[in-house]
This record gives sequence, C-alpha cells and structure tokens, in this order.
Amino acid sequence: MESIQDYIFKLKINVLPKNRLLCKIFEILPNITNLIIQYDKKQGRRSTPSFKKDVSIVSPRKIRGTQGCETSFLSEALQTTTYLCSLTLSNSQIDDDKIRILVAGLNKNSGRNDLVLRNTLVYLDVSHNKITTDGLRLLAIYFLEEDCRNDHEGDTELGKVCHKREPLLVNLNAADNCIHAEGGRTIGRLLRNNKSLVNLDLRLNRLGDSGCQFVIEGLKQNDTLKILNLASNGLASLSITTLSTLLKGFSEDLKINSKGDRAENYSSNGLESIDLSSNDLSDDDLIILVSAVQHTHHLVALDLRQNRCDGKASKNIEDALKSIKTKLYHNAELTG
Repeated sequence: MESIQDYIFKLKINVLPKNRLLCKIFEILPNITNLIIQYDKKQGRRSTPSFKKDVSIVSPRKIRGTQGCETSFLSEALQTTTYLCSLTLSNSQIDDDKIRILVAGLNKNSGRNDLVLRNTLVYLDVSHNKITTDGLRLLAIYFLEEDCRNDHEGDTELGKVCHKREPLLVNLNAADNCIHAEGGRTIGRLLRNNKSLVNLDLRLNRLGDSGCQFVIEGLKQNDTLKILNLASNGLASLSITTLSTLLKGFSEDLKINSKGDRAENYSSNGLESIDLSSNDLSDDDLIILVSAVQHTHHLVALDLRQNRCDGKASKNIEDALKSIKTKLYHNAELTG
C-alpha cells in the first residue's frame, strides 16, 4: 500500500463511515483530489441515503461529541484535506442542518492554518438534495464571497463563516434542491463581486421569475461566469427583460444616482452558454431575446426547449428561432 498511496487521487464512497475512518483514510491517502460520496446501492434496491435525516446540531462542541453523526465526521475529515479540489455530495439527503455542520467544521479549521478546503476546492456538487435558501446562503458565503464580515456584522450565524480569503470555486452544481427567490437574491449579490465561478447550475429549483431575475442582475458586473443553467425554475418575462439588457452590454434605462450623475453602464458579459429550457417563456419573450442575441459575441449555446414558445405558433417565431441559431453558429465560428 505504501508504494501506491501517493498515487491515489480519486476516492468514491457508497457508505459514509459512522466514525473517524474517513480521517484515517485521508492520512493514508494524502493526495486525494476528488471525493465522491453517493448512495449505497444493494441488490438493485433503491439507494438509501448515507446521511441521517435527524441531524440538527450546529455547535462545534456538540458536533464533536455526537456519536453516530456521519455529517460531523465528514466535516472533521474535510478539515484534514490538503489537496482536495473536487467534492461531490449529490443524492445524499443533505438539508440545511447538515450544511451548517459541514460549514461550521470547515470554518473552524480556517482559523488554524492556510490549507483550507475553501482555498483548494474548485468543484462542488450538492445537487439532488434538500437544501433550501438558508443552506445555499451558507455555502455561497463560505465558498464564493471574499470578505463578508462587514456585510454581516449583525448576523451571528453568517459571521461565523465569514473570513477574508480568496475564493477559488469554479463549478457549483446546486440543481434539484428547494431554493426559492431569496436564494436567487443571495446568489445574485455574491456574483457581483465573485471572480472565480465559471459554471453555475441552478436547474430544477423554485427560484421563480423574480429569483432568476436576481441571479441575472448579479451578472451585470461579472465577466467571469461562462455557463448558466436556470432550467425548470418558472423563469418568465421579468428575467428575459433583465437578460436582454445584460446581453446587450448596457442599461437601456440609464440610472441617475443621488448626485445627479449618470451611473456606470453594465460590464460586457462573457456568457457562452445559457439553459432556459422548461420555463414559461412566451412568444413575446422570444422576440425580445432575438434582439438581445444579435448584440452578443460570446454566446454560442442557448437552450429554449419545452417553453410556451415552441417555434410553431407563427412564421415570426420560426424566423426568430432561425435568427438566434444563425447568430449562435456565427459566434461559435469566431471563437473557434
């Protein structure tokens, strides 16, 4: 084992240990970069979650003393990692309480040394769980925000996860959870200043039109995000109007600040792929998109399937879809 332990980089676990075995595994395999935790599949039966459903402990002191709490042991194990850059916790019945446990443990470690998971992790997959707006808020603040201490001085819980550290997270998959409009507001606020995230997947949540609009508004000063998935979120006219303005690269409604000066225009956005499938887009929304897409130079993929605008309602809609496809194809050729 000693001859190969330095050359093992990926670890997949079907059953999360109910003790500190994971810590020992990381000690034996110090160069693990990719950790995947999934269901335990036995004899073709439906998988059983590896996380317990009744964990609701937040205090680090209580976490350490809780026997049989797989989440706390995972948090403790993650504190010992040095090179972990990819973490998958999908389909694991993770809820907000478990997110609090994980973040509390990771945050405790951040005060001891510079080898923090936050400073190494570039890929995080928490899809197909039970995370709500509160859980997403904790994850986003810990992994996406550079320094939130001044913004949340009055919030005890958020203050515990706020540290001045440069986020490195590139890919966040939070698909198929229970995130609502306020979660979209949180993501949108953090995206305004984030310079690391490239791929954001929020499909199959409950953002609604206003939540999706918050996310898109957060990209007005962001030129880092390239791939955005907002499929199956009830996205409609509000979001399309904001997206249209974003793609054009400037504000159609010039804002005047309190001093009477004209506000700065939006930055040129670099979005390359947007998934808006399975939403509530109408024919009118599609017409608005046509004009916006013509102003883009980076966009090469736009998914509009399974919306109310199916391209068969009228000749104008067919022409609109054809125009979008032509422009996307042209952009793809220019970008190589």
